[in-house]
Amino acid sequence: AEGEFTEKLTGTLQFGYQQRSSDLTGISAGAPTVTAELEQLLGDRTMLALTYTRANQVNPDAADTASVSDNIRLTLRRALGNREKWFASVFGGYLQNDFSGSFGSLNGRSDTFFSFGGSLDYQIQEWLSSNLTYTFADFSADIPSQPLSSIDYQVNMISLSANIGF
Repeated sequence: AEGEFTEKLTGTLQFGYQQRSSDLTGISAGAPTVTAELEQLLGDRTMLALTYTRANQVNPDAADTASVSDNIRLTLRRALGNREKWFASVFGGYLQNDFSGSFGSLNGRSDTFFSFGGSLDYQIQEWLSSNLTYTFADFSADIPSQPLSSIDYQVNMISLSANIGF
């Protein structure tokens, strides 16, 4: 569902059900999913977006375990210059993975992931753009059933990408 609450505030709401199963382990898990997004125009060239997603996640650490993920992200994006080919963004996010309702080797695990950063985009053509992004991320996993019950790390990431649409 999409809605226009005011001239400058719009939103999107999506509901669904996600079912995952593994032939390897025989485990099947399902959960409702939801994605909600609000976008507020803060003038002619500035936009603020808030996004929330709840979904089932595949776990690369253990094939016999699934998790439910809650993800929230706030982004501020501004067009630079009169031609609006350059865009600057700052963002922050929080992710929580909950394994408490799952079966398997990681039952009881809880992951938290904080991130923030900024990006600079250049719209070369309508179908071609480039992007330079910096992200700082702080990850923590608490695994009560494992000998190493906590895994924590921080990472700085810089990426340069080109996007082609057709």
